Amino acid sequence: MVVEPEEGETLEVKIIQMDPKKRRIVVSIREIEEEKVKKELEEARKKTKKSDKVRIGDIITKEIEKLKQLARRSVGEDEQEESEAAASLEVEEGEPDGEEPPEAESAGG
Repeated sequence: MVVEPEEGETLEVKIIQMDPKKRRIVVSIREIEEEKVKKELEEARKKTKKSDKVRIGDIITKEIEKLKQLARRSVGEDEQEESEAAASLEVEEGEPDGEEPPEAESAGG
């Protein structure tokens, strides 16, 4: 995008190229803005304390701990499901559909 300054407007620019023979100067507004951003980032980095930095190893360690906790919970749930399944098998081994066995008929009646 080309910025068209108005007459008399003051701009901050970076001189990119000078050609005295042709009496030509090439300037850039974009480069001066990029330099400002770089300066701000560098200043922010200097202000950042070492303890404020995040290390990839710290992140991975936390994620591994989360996975271990989930695995422990999952194992606990699996054991509970197994015991429930075993209990339902015991019921099924008795009589089908949980029905009571028919009472023995008395002789003569």
